[in-house]
Order: sequence, then structure tokens, then C-alpha cells
Amino acid sequence: MKRRRALTSLAAALAAPGRPLHAAPAELVIGQVAQLADPQSVGNQLRRGALLVFNAVNREGGVHGQALRLVARPRGAEAADALKQTRALLAESRPLALMNLMGTGSMDALLRERVLETEGVPVVGIRTGAMSLHEPVHPWLFHTRASYRAEIAKVLRHFKTLGVERVALVNEGSAFGLEVQRHAEAERPGREGFAARHALDLAKPDFAAAVEAIARASAQAVLLATPSPLTADFYQALRGRGLSAHVIALSTTDATQVVKRIGVARAHGLGIAQVTPDPATAAVPVSREFQRALQAVQAPAEDWNQAGLEGYIAARVLVEGLRRAGPQPTRAGLRQALETLSAFDLGGYVIELTRASHSGSRFVDIAILDRQGRLLR
Repeated sequence: MKRRRALTSLAAALAAPGRPLHAAPAELVIGQVAQLADPQSVGNQLRRGALLVFNAVNREGGVHGQALRLVARPRGAEAADALKQTRALLAESRPLALMNLMGTGSMDALLRERVLETEGVPVVGIRTGAMSLHEPVHPWLFHTRASYRAEIAKVLRHFKTLGVERVALVNEGSAFGLEVQRHAEAERPGREGFAARHALDLAKPDFAAAVEAIARASAQAVLLATPSPLTADFYQALRGRGLSAHVIALSTTDATQVVKRIGVARAHGLGIAQVTPDPATAAVPVSREFQRALQAVQAPAEDWNQAGLEGYIAARVLVEGLRRAGPQPTRAGLRQALETLSAFDLGGYVIELTRASHSGSRFVDIAILDRQGRLLR
């Protein structure tokens, strides 16, 4: 209860309630649409990470004398509601940019309906690595995390360094799953291939069948492309069968949710691809700066995870774009400024944004859940 009150107080302080909905002349409004009901949700972690940056910038006088204000609007789980709420936020608050939008389906809906082109509004930091959003380059999307293709390549290279030859692929039965399958097969063509493949139905996943396919193939490792609940249940079923294959999930899996679902002991040994540095490490400058930002607002570090750092990184990129856009930024001017962020080093995390490529990061690391439920790299 004390922790929940602390989180609520922190969220209230960060959000600065009571501000007018529409921007004052000295404000630069940025919009976010995400699932926000759970204080520890990915959407809230992204929001709070961005606010760490915005509030620090505001304390120093803002960007060209203008304060930053983040307007966060809640959405449901479905892409249709994400589309509806994004349109409503754009109409009501007229933000200069959007940031930290979530989900391949939601982004596909925005692009299909041509919302970004019609509004001429840039989006910085999308919580998905779908290649369909990277190629061809979309003029209004600016990515601050690596693509799923980069994650897949990193995981398969890691298996190779372990001397693993027989790799299984388990993915969700969806458009995302098919994309992963396509890129994975491109990375392991011909005879290398995969010892086993299984697509899990999102509504009625058959974990026993997936585990049986892996056992029959004598697979030594599994590349897993599933959401957190399916990852947890599959991993539990695999270990319950007594199979010891290495398992590494893509970044669609959140370690906290896995541990919460099956417990620390059962989650031990699961590998998860990471698209930001470890938020708790002292070895990477951007993580140290993130930790100092938490200390400045007396935020307990244990209440933050990778998504918090991801939101922090996206906000740092956006602020630099605003600085380069000048004292009277427009949406189009901000877009042009963001395309000049080539070799923009945040401190061990380099952003490469140009007119020819909006795929800002190639950073991928692999972490393993230890016996205390912590991610070790």
C-alpha cells in the first residue's frame, strides 16, 4: 500500500495536473496514446521515462524558453481504440509531435488511415520493431529502438557462438509471427534452417504440441516470438517436460510479467532480447544519466524497467530535435530537424536518423533471468 501511494504521488508530481488542456504560448505540447490503467504498465513506464526528461528540461528553462508538456491519453487494447484516441488527442490538444506509441497493429491502423500524413505530425519512439514500419521509410515515423530483424539476427548469432546447430522457432500465429518467421528463415537459409517450427494460436495455444515438436527434433535452442503470457506458459511447459534447450524470446516479452505469471524459480534461465542498455548498470553512460534523473525526483529505481529507459531515450531524441528545429518549431520543421540526428550519441546508445533512414538504433543485447528474477547480461 505504501509503495502504491508513493507511485501515485510520483505520477502526480511528474504529470503536473491542473494544467490547461490547450497549449499556452510558451508551451510545446507532445502527445502520447497508450494503455495507462496499470501504474506499472509499459505505457506508464514509457510516459514516466519521458517526463523525467521533460521536467528536467523545464527546470532549466525549457527548449528555446518554451516549456514541454506531455499530454497522455489512455486507450484500450484494440487497435481500433488506439486509432480513435489518437485522432481525439490530435484534434483536442494539437500536439507538435507524438511519442511512445505502442503496437504493430495500432501503428498499422494509423498508417492505413493516413492519419500521420493528413496531420503532418511526426512520431518519435514506437514500441514495436516491425520491419513494415521501417521499410520503406515512412516520412513521419522516427524509431529509437532496433527492429525485430536486428533482434532475430542477434539471437541467432548468439546461438551460433554457443555451438548450437539445431534451433527451433516458436512464434505467435499472427502477422507479427509470420514476419518473424520470414526474417528468421532469411537468417538461416537452406540446410541450416530450423529443426522445428510451431505457431501458437493466440486464443488457444497448444503448448504441449509445441514442446513435443521441439522434443522430436532434439532442438538445442528455441527462438521465441510471443507476448509475455505465452512466453511464460511455453517456458514452463518446456521445462516441465524436462527439456533443457536454450530459450531466448524477442523483446515482445517483458521479464516482469513472466516472473509474475510463473514465479521466479520457473522463469529462471529464460533469455530475453533487450533493445536498450540495462537501466541499472553503471557501465553505460545513458543508464547512469537515467539513474541520476531518478535520484533527482527521489524515484525508487526498483519501480522502473526497460520501458522506462526506452521512454527516457525517446524523449532525449525528441528534445534534441526540438532544439535543432529552432525557437518557433513546426511539425514539418521538427521532422526535418530529426533527420539531422546522425551519430547522435546519448552515452553508449547511438541514434542514426537521416532522410534516407529513420531506423535510429541497432542496439540489441541478451539478458538471462537469474534465480532472483533479475535480468543478467
